[in-house]
Amino acid sequence: MSSGKIHRSLECTSSAIQGLALFTKLYPYYRKKEIDDCISGAAKFMEGKQREDGSWFVILQHSLPYLTQNILSSTVLLQQLITYLVIC
Repeated sequence: MSSGKIHRSLECTSSAIQGLALFTKLYPYYRKKEIDDCISGAAKFMEGKQREDGSWFVILQHSLPYLTQNILSSTVLLQQLITYLVIC
């Protein structure tokens, strides 16, 4: 990233959501609000990148199977987060 630009991508976002979700299972009360806000913001970012037909435009920095696995995992986590927020 020598240009100083921040490259936002679904691959990185989905990995961050997965990491934060795992972290909250290990440490459920550590900086809970900040982590929940971060996951929520990441989910909104992903939703904003989704096309009307349900697909995403992605920068394929990684292999397609890796990307697909991350997006599918993040979608499941997003559904769990929405369920959690509705219950609360």
